[in-house]
Amino acid sequence: MDQGRSHATSINTFMHRLQQENHTTALEFAQFHPEIDFGMEEQFIDMKGFQNPFASPDFDRIAFDEEYSFIHQAIAYGFGSETCNNILKHRRDRFFEIISQNWDLYLSDSLFAVCGYGMAELSGKPHVMMHSTDLESAQGSFKAFSRFSRVAN
Repeated sequence: MDQGRSHATSINTFMHRLQQENHTTALEFAQFHPEIDFGMEEQFIDMKGFQNPFASPDFDRIAFDEEYSFIHQAIAYGFGSETCNNILKHRRDRFFEIISQNWDLYLSDSLFAVCGYGMAELSGKPHVMMHSTDLESAQGSFKAFSRFSRVAN
């Protein structure tokens, strides 16, 4: 996932359950500052020195002060796209290093995983999209309001 700290906790329990079943799990996201210990391998993309677009008064306003609607979804995806664009321009080698590892499966948060979608697609591996929030009304509508993860072919 791209800006993953807050949303990583929503899949942490599932990933720890996979570890109990002897699966190896790793967490990937753009890291703008030191992170907490999530209890698994970290495959962070170091983005220190870049502005996290989500750390802005504009995002706080639409996420916490206004009634969030499907129109605001474009702003969240825009911020995720901005980070992904910076990753591909300035940390491209790290992006492809992560893709080239021998993963069996990609899990991504459906709200902020713009680069994660690309990683899954380019790797050709199965991709499970998880919803960590119901703030994504447009996304839910596009998926017929499905709130269950699925493995893409």
